[in-house]
Amino acid sequence: MKLFFLGGSFDPPHLGHLAIAERCAGRYDKFLFIPAKHSPLKSVAPVATDNQRIRMLELMIADLPHCSIDEYELQAAAPSFTLNTIHHLQRTYGSAELHLLIGADQLTAFDQWYRYEEILENVKLVCFHRGSGTNIPPAISVNFEMIEDFHWGQSSTEIRRKLKSGDSRAADDLHPAVYRYIIEQNLYS
Repeated sequence: MKLFFLGGSFDPPHLGHLAIAERCAGRYDKFLFIPAKHSPLKSVAPVATDNQRIRMLELMIADLPHCSIDEYELQAAAPSFTLNTIHHLQRTYGSAELHLLIGADQLTAFDQWYRYEEILENVKLVCFHRGSGTNIPPAISVNFEMIEDFHWGQSSTEIRRKLKSGDSRAADDLHPAVYRYIIEQNLYS
């Protein structure tokens, strides 16, 4: 079994996250979105509640076969360490071949991740472009794949900024059901 997983704040989940799952379609048996309680490398906790972020993910992936949400990191003690999540996935899915998906921008700080060497021993790293050049640290020159022809420049931070200022162009970056939910819940304003 090939299991692809994407962690993050998903605050909010956006079309870039959806495009990653769609881009990988046909390569995995199961795709998991794993919302983090609080990322160790981020100084700010998510704006939306855990339940709101889960609901937005549910709305975004409603029509995607083989995609689901794993709430492990939300239920575990913060901060969310990827290595602990990998161990959880190994316990849950046994001998599944694990593929960790990250934005290529995260490569520059990957050697700061908790026990990153062990992460690389247990998963194949799949990196997606975010629209800018990326310097790859020598420490991760093994066991990773770069998806070169994928470009997504928007971040959840930028989308929250648009939503807060009332910029309707935020809708262009979000699944329509997610955008409606954000407006209904008065999130990020």
